[in-house]
Amino acid sequence: VQQYPSLPCAQPQVPRRTYWHQQYILVLTYVYVHQYDVACSTNDPSSGANGHGHWSEHPVSWGNLACHFLRRYGGNDKQGFPMKQGVLTNVRVRLLLKKGHSCYRPRRTGERKRKSVRGCIVDANMSVLALVVVRKGEKDIAGLTDNQVPRRLGPKRASKIRKLYNLSKEDDVRQYVVRRPLPVKEGKKPRTKAPKIQRLVTPVVLQRKRHRVALKKKRSVRAKEQAAEYAKLLAQRRKEDKVKKEEAKRRRSASMRESKSSSISDKK
Repeated sequence: VQQYPSLPCAQPQVPRRTYWHQQYILVLTYVYVHQYDVACSTNDPSSGANGHGHWSEHPVSWGNLACHFLRRYGGNDKQGFPMKQGVLTNVRVRLLLKKGHSCYRPRRTGERKRKSVRGCIVDANMSVLALVVVRKGEKDIAGLTDNQVPRRLGPKRASKIRKLYNLSKEDDVRQYVVRRPLPVKEGKKPRTKAPKIQRLVTPVVLQRKRHRVALKKKRSVRAKEQAAEYAKLLAQRRKEDKVKKEEAKRRRSASMRESKSSSISDKK
């Protein structure tokens, strides 16, 4: 099971989203620590963006972070405005943003809005920096890189369970589901809870698939039979119409002959 780093207990002062990267995450701020974030007070403006406006990697030597290479993933200034990648400045700018741009979530289809964002260059006005440990140093960071905490939930999809345990198609996936223990109640046995495995191939699933295929074939055969019956009926109706037209034509020609003969006899 993949592991997430754990951090020492601290007193969070403001709510903030949790980072779910698979790397080690640091958020450098003044007084904030929360779950997978570690904090230390810093006003070092030396770390800046590289020449292309991307988040760059820098070696740091802040106490126990010595010789750790960190990659900056973003940050916020003291008023909460986010850093935007590719903006080569250390001040705020107002950009016209649309769907797909960072630092903006449109509320309506095709909406654009001018928002205040901060450039990707770090200065003394930054309040929070999100960093990822790219290369570990000589010493571990207490609570971040020295221990690991297992994930609370395991994979749910059958193919991912097979990939995790290196199983073949013949192995029973249901025996390898990661079960989650439930809180123990007084006087009752301990219980566990397992997720419903998605995309699991069972005899019932195969039977339903065979039934769907059989129904599809039955509908196809029935459609062909109905098409043949309709074509036969259409040919019969066309033949009948042709016969009726020929009879009507003969009657008209016969009546015309009779009228001509009667007119000739009257003249005589």
